[in-house]
Amino acid sequence: MDIYSASNAKSITLRDYQTDLIGRIEASVASGVRRIIIVAPTGSGKTIIGSEIVNRAVAAYKTVLFVAHRNELLSQAKDKLSKFGIAASVIKAGRDREYRPMATVQVAGIRCRTVAFAVDVKHSVHIVDQMQRSGIKAEHLDANTPQHDRIATLERLATGETEVISNVGILTEGFDLPDIGCIALVRPTRSLGLFRQMIGRGLRPAEGKTDVIVLDHAGGVHRHGRPDDPVEWTLETDRKAINRVQEARIAKAGKDPFCECNACGHLRMRGMACDNCGWSPRVYGRDVDIADGELVELGKSPGVTINDKIIFYTELRGFQKTARRRDGTPYSTGWAAHKFKEKYHQWLPREWNAQPVCEPSSATARWIKSRQIAWAKRQAS
Repeated sequence: MDIYSASNAKSITLRDYQTDLIGRIEASVASGVRRIIIVAPTGSGKTIIGSEIVNRAVAAYKTVLFVAHRNELLSQAKDKLSKFGIAASVIKAGRDREYRPMATVQVAGIRCRTVAFAVDVKHSVHIVDQMQRSGIKAEHLDANTPQHDRIATLERLATGETEVISNVGILTEGFDLPDIGCIALVRPTRSLGLFRQMIGRGLRPAEGKTDVIVLDHAGGVHRHGRPDDPVEWTLETDRKAINRVQEARIAKAGKDPFCECNACGHLRMRGMACDNCGWSPRVYGRDVDIADGELVELGKSPGVTINDKIIFYTELRGFQKTARRRDGTPYSTGWAAHKFKEKYHQWLPREWNAQPVCEPSSATARWIKSRQIAWAKRQAS
């Protein structure tokens, strides 16, 4: 185990704006902000700023993950951290000798790398334009791309010079680049075979590669299931391949059987625990409607006479005529009849409307209030 203290660090004097910026970041974190972006010009010492933030976190006995998208940036971050007396571990394919799992600070590289499948040429070009505006090195391929340009583009993807290739029907078959770490499905498809083929571009094993990220923007997983589901393939021309596991999910949870895990963002089955982190959704009980009544001996019923029902209805009409809703508007003329049906599950004879209205008894007033509370809860949920 390597132990470092402040005496190990070389002397680094922060500039005034760097100190000020770090102070503002710490204040934001203390106020509860957890997603912060630092914008600074070239040469302002962003790596120094980041290293000092890491240094303070380590001094507070915290573990740190420093992420960068290029190999050169990983080396730069590691070197800068060493000047603060921090021996960081490196998580990156091909740099296994620099990986120390017990290190407090891990400097990790992101495999960006990525192949996107678009709907058409216009869509694909739009994807590339938006990525380039965001500083991502992206290129486009389609059937009209000359063969020599296609080969050169794929070579740039293989070396990391290009981070993303967006294509239209070119890289679904016969394309082999094991280092691909991300597949972006930006087009829908009814074909289970095509869905599996697109994802399959990222499933080839490579040194240092442990998984692949699938960005399913088109929702294909809801139609075709997960890429690791068993599928019944067939040679029959009049039959399609079937994912029985997905059919069972849809039968149980509906046409959208998956949702995002609240804890880790992994795709999980609705109502089920996440198979990635174990988070389990909380099951909420339904509101229980409460109505006033009388306790009677089991097996006996107090019985409700016609006269009881008439009195109840005339009291409902009395409430209807004098009371007002929360917004000040009167109750509708049919309110009393509907409430009568709600309690007795039958419509009343029309001749009862000729009965004089009465002021609600305390029992009727409590019953009306219980219905209002139940209605308010249903609206809130």
